[in-house]
Amino acid sequence: MDNCDSVTLFPLGALPNLKKLTISYCPRLLSLPTQGFAAPHLEYLFLIYCPEIDCFGEECLPPSLITLEICKCQKLERWITSNGLQSEGLTHLSLSYWDEVKSFPTEGCLPASLQSLKLSDFPNLETLDCKGLHHLTSLEELRIELCPNLENTTEERLPASISEVYILGECPLTSKLQEMNDPRIQIEIPYESDSEDNSPWM
Repeated sequence: MDNCDSVTLFPLGALPNLKKLTISYCPRLLSLPTQGFAAPHLEYLFLIYCPEIDCFGEECLPPSLITLEICKCQKLERWITSNGLQSEGLTHLSLSYWDEVKSFPTEGCLPASLQSLKLSDFPNLETLDCKGLHHLTSLEELRIELCPNLENTTEERLPASISEVYILGECPLTSKLQEMNDPRIQIEIPYESDSEDNSPWM
């Protein structure tokens, strides 16, 4: 669903076999009602520029959901940072254009099932909160893109489960991660011209 200025509610009852859903540029969309029941096979959900969606209520995210991407959803950003995101089967999470966050993720904010996490275009992010990463025992890949003010971590080491850290664009944290000299962490800085990328978001 794309560029629906007048839509405020998007029921999914007529799409019980839906596996992939992208909702973009729906500035008046308020909610995705009872999504867990209406789309029991949904595996991929991408929300871009839906600024009025303000929560994922109980049973909104189905257990079948594997990949979630959220871009330019201001109220949802505030809700997730305040209440946390719970989804028992989610493995890939991409968050983009979060303007207000200065420290992320807080402890218990993200689901423990995550295997990859991407933070992109967080212009005011200053601190990577390792306490919020330690309970992500399945997390293997961390991608940080275009976070020009990110320069601190709350701990000297990243969680042991992480095997790959990708830094793209200007980010003061790069030098600090390199100084950690942790043999468990491989830090790579890919170039924008790289043609090969195995990211689940590409």
